Amino acid sequence: MHKAFQFRLYPTKEQATLINQSIGCSRFIFKSFQKIRKGMGSLAKNPVPPSKRRFQLAQSQSQGGKDS
Repeated sequence: MHKAFQFRLYPTKEQATLINQSIGCSRFIFKSFQKIRKGMGSLAKNPVPPSKRRFQLAQSQSQGGKDS
C-alpha cells in the first residue's frame, strides 16, 4: 500500500525572496558547471573530477560570482 501527502506552502514575501535567491544561486552554479563539463569533459572524454569542481567553485565565489 502506498500513501502520499500533498500540501501547498504559502511563504511570506521575505521567505519567497530567500527561496528565489537560493534557486537563482543553484541555477547559476549548475549552468556554470554544465558549461565547464561541456567544454572540458567532451574533449577529453573524462568528467571533471569533484576536487577540481570544488576548487573552481571556490575560485568563482572569491571573484564575486563573475563568469571567467
